[in-house]
Amino acid sequence: MKLPRLVRPRLITFDAFGTLYTPKGSAGQQYSEIAARYGVNVSTEEAADRFKNAYKRMMADYPNYGKKQELAVADWWKKLVRLVFADKNLSEQAVSTLYNHFHTKEAYHFFPDAYSVLHDLANRGFNVGILSNSDSTMRLTMEDMGIEQLFGPSHVCLSYETGYEKPSAEAFQAAQRQMLLEDNTDTSNCWHVGDDIKKDLEGALNAGWNAILVDREGDHFQDALLLSSHNSNAFLSDNVIVNQTESGSTIYLTDLSYISSLFQ
Repeated sequence: MKLPRLVRPRLITFDAFGTLYTPKGSAGQQYSEIAARYGVNVSTEEAADRFKNAYKRMMADYPNYGKKQELAVADWWKKLVRLVFADKNLSEQAVSTLYNHFHTKEAYHFFPDAYSVLHDLANRGFNVGILSNSDSTMRLTMEDMGIEQLFGPSHVCLSYETGYEKPSAEAFQAAQRQMLLEDNTDTSNCWHVGDDIKKDLEGALNAGWNAILVDREGDHFQDALLLSSHNSNAFLSDNVIVNQTESGSTIYLTDLSYISSLFQ
């Protein structure tokens, strides 16, 4: 079935981590390799588990990268690194190396489809932004990746700076106020693109936006297919599913490059 051409969005925001880029190899692999340079040996799998547990604990103790506790971002991340290697006596030089490494392009793989679709939308004059649960150092990472020129300063909306994290409606409202000069409380034809069902898809829909879920591994294809089977206004083509309802539209896709052809 031929997919519909949708009305040009007033605003389309993208999640960053997992949607536009991902760690090279894995975060666990990079933690393991860098720690080994300083005489601390843990396997990739162990490093990944340690990082996952440390991140979860830090977000519980110091949510939103320590925003409310007025903890400096660098201190938050270095505290996390020390927690990852709490029983390994990792040197402060190694802690700084790990912190600095993950704020450069060397730590990440930027998805080719993301790069091409962002450039295409920007060249066509779309109102494009970033809406991410991230701290302010992400701006440095974007600059090092060479993509910061695609977004004006007001079109990068980060949870640490606004004080609101997805999936809260306030996070999406903050993006509207920041990126729309007129009618910045009207959610009609605002879109968000992300890889997380709860934070990105459900968060956007609950805020009155439309949502695009990018599922690169196809983990949720059957669920999306089942949902569309109950909707007479659903469209399916290749690995793209479009569900249009009165309360909002959702699009499921496995590759961001499809986005360019969806909108007029």
